[in-house]
Amino acid sequence: MSGERHLKYRPDIDGLRAVAVLAVVFYHAGLTPFSGGFVGVDVFFVISGFLITSILRDEIARGRFRLANFYDRRVRRLFPALFVVLAASSIAAWAMLLPEDMRNFGQSLVAANLFVSNLLFWKEAGYFDTAAELKPLLHTWSLAVEEQYYLLFPLLIVGGARAFRAALGAVLAAIGAASLALAAWQVSHAPDAAFFLLPARFWELLTGAALAFLPGPATGRRGVTEAIATCGLGLIALPIFAYSDLTPFPGLAAILPCLGAALLIYAGADGRSRVHGVLRWAPAVFFGRISYSLYLWHWPVLVFAKYYAVRPLTAVETGSAICLSVALAALSWRFVEQPFRGRRSAFGRRTVLAGAALATTLAVAFGLAADRSEGLPGRLPADVLALTSEAPHIHARRDCHFASEKASVSDFCLRGAGGQAPRFLLLGDSHADMHGPGLFAAAAALGLTGVQFTDYGYVPAPGYARAGDQGRYAGNHAMLDELLAAYPEIDLVIYALFWNQALGYPVAAGPDGTTHPLPDALRNLLKKYPHKRFVFLEDVPNSAVLGPNGLARAAYLNPAPAVVPRAEYEAQLDRHRPLLAALARAPNAVAISVAPQLCDAGGCSGRDGDVLLYRDTDHLSEKGSLRLKGVFGDLLREYLVAPRGRS
Repeated sequence: MSGERHLKYRPDIDGLRAVAVLAVVFYHAGLTPFSGGFVGVDVFFVISGFLITSILRDEIARGRFRLANFYDRRVRRLFPALFVVLAASSIAAWAMLLPEDMRNFGQSLVAANLFVSNLLFWKEAGYFDTAAELKPLLHTWSLAVEEQYYLLFPLLIVGGARAFRAALGAVLAAIGAASLALAAWQVSHAPDAAFFLLPARFWELLTGAALAFLPGPATGRRGVTEAIATCGLGLIALPIFAYSDLTPFPGLAAILPCLGAALLIYAGADGRSRVHGVLRWAPAVFFGRISYSLYLWHWPVLVFAKYYAVRPLTAVETGSAICLSVALAALSWRFVEQPFRGRRSAFGRRTVLAGAALATTLAVAFGLAADRSEGLPGRLPADVLALTSEAPHIHARRDCHFASEKASVSDFCLRGAGGQAPRFLLLGDSHADMHGPGLFAAAAALGLTGVQFTDYGYVPAPGYARAGDQGRYAGNHAMLDELLAAYPEIDLVIYALFWNQALGYPVAAGPDGTTHPLPDALRNLLKKYPHKRFVFLEDVPNSAVLGPNGLARAAYLNPAPAVVPRAEYEAQLDRHRPLLAALARAPNAVAISVAPQLCDAGGCSGRDGDVLLYRDTDHLSEKGSLRLKGVFGDLLREYLVAPRGRS
């Protein structure tokens, strides 16, 4: 997102910045055609690597390089606009965020100021997780990657030039190749690390750096320049419109946008192509100039707008948020960025460094206060705090969850009536676990016993492996086979997942070396156990308005009935219903809906009087699960008590 002008200003690079930042903004805004707009960050990395290395190269060649000057420029380029956005975000957080969210914001504020937010977000969750949509400073991860790179790169260049001399290029090429190889490996084995951490991104910035040492394209061959520029633009456009959250990324998939950016920068030294004519178009240059500020502003604006609305934004609201972001970015570029940049700046080095140190100290102090005080709860009314303190337990047997922590089959919970062999199995992730209270209460009433095999984010299916979690999956799959062998009396398997999240998991090769997509893996499960009846549960409604925090947000920010519209729930179901319908065509499988017990014609509510039916945005509380006792009672009677009505 950042970068400094080359000694000779090139408006086409500002135009390329515009392509990158608008792709990111439109992706974050949820505009469907830009499903791969996140690759704009990779384009920024290449641009930044090229521009700053060009400056370093020229200064070193003229004997004018000073590390203090380099970091002075970085502070002037990054800090003023960043501090303004962080200050504005802190004010909005103070006014809007609930204690838990405020505490998380405080942690990210500290990390963003110290340029280690990529480390924080790597530890917390994946970039594409639902929770990520409510982290106002999530986007600062890329700034952290850049600054970590620029702490190392000048030292590498200067020290390498002395130590390796003519071999410096080969050393940098080897580092870049190792970084790319690491990225290709991590995208399957540690995808969050590949996305957030510098080692797997190093090659992207080095790609731009390498351009600074290449001679420009031969003059007088416009056709060649045109072909290179067109190819470069195509390599960026293709992933912007063809990639999605399901694309394993960065890894080898990042080669296309990075190579495309490199080709456009390379061909732009000639500057005579039609593509570069478009990139030099005044509106494109304008968006390129404000690109850093626009990147900084757009994400907090979208996040706080969603937080206030306590629901998905409408098209008009999304458009308004984008327009507001552009306006704030233009003001920020003109009145914040520009006064601190260039040789004619009225602010001397000592002033800039002292101001940066003071702003950093204040921001870190505020962030620590938010974290250590559990989210500064004194800001909020007592009735709102009372809601947030009501965190109903998902059920009374948390020891029954987390299959990966069990050492043997005997560690799994037998629940229900007890005193007999289990006849059914509750299987899946935490969305299966949440059904435990209602299911096992129904079983107890019928004199039946069942066993629970659930784990966080776990998809039980032969050969299936979630990227980055292959070891846990292999262990769980093996334990599941042992459990079903130990309890041959199990005839019924009740299977539930957070289906829409599971459909977005990056998939890796299983123990057999073959990658099994979710639909294929589930079909394999049905074939592996043809004599067991599988019942797949459609998911429950999920929404920001559900759970104690959702109800508190609605009460505090945007008073309205905390109800998920039926159309919204149907849209959620439409994402996984085709899969369940396909599975139900197998002779030993059915799919059922729980909607009638949780929704009516007016929608799906998160509470029944004073009873909270959800513990968070997508998990039923214990009392919410007991709402489904009748559904599970009918199910158990049909398949385990009365003669089966289906084959």
